[in-house]
Amino acid sequence: MEQEEILRLHQGATVVDAHCDTLSLMRREGSPVKEETGVQVTPGRLRQGGVDLQFFAVFVAPEHYGSYLRRALDQVDAFYAFLARYAAGLAPVYDRVTLAGALATGKVGAVLSLEGGHALEGSIGVLRVLYRTGVRSLTLTWNGRNELADGVMESETGGRLTTFGREVVREMERLGMVIDVAHLAPAGFWDVLDLSSAPV
Repeated sequence: MEQEEILRLHQGATVVDAHCDTLSLMRREGSPVKEETGVQVTPGRLRQGGVDLQFFAVFVAPEHYGSYLRRALDQVDAFYAFLARYAAGLAPVYDRVTLAGALATGKVGAVLSLEGGHALEGSIGVLRVLYRTGVRSLTLTWNGRNELADGVMESETGGRLTTFGREVVREMERLGMVIDVAHLAPAGFWDVLDLSSAPV
């Protein structure tokens, strides 16, 4: 689709891209993002695609057992370094007020999200601390099982939310976080819908 057509379709709408892997790729490569790197997003590319709000995923592969939180915090640090580098085109979004401010100034809003509740390491306190660092969305599972629920690759087990998973959903709702049900086994998905009074 040509850029003019994208922009025409975009008229009057707020376009949200709910996932990119920029942060984990930056940390894997061990160097700052470069404008010409094809696997990364930049404000220029986002504007070219008509994107108003971009979610940046913090993702730690489940095989890194024992270092989930440290690796997640490294990516949170990368997020703020990325924002500093592109301050002219990106603005952090924590709530409706900061979203409105980003849109009003013509910047692309940037939301920090966590992909996979295994990074909480079984602690509701870690969820609250990550919220204080700016995380505003959590994908409850990745493909496998964690302390919150079963991922989609474990759906034959029944796949429902655990007691801790229910506690996390309730606390996310209290904090005003976006509950992301991507990768969640179907039974857990329906548990979230039954439990949450806010859109997921």
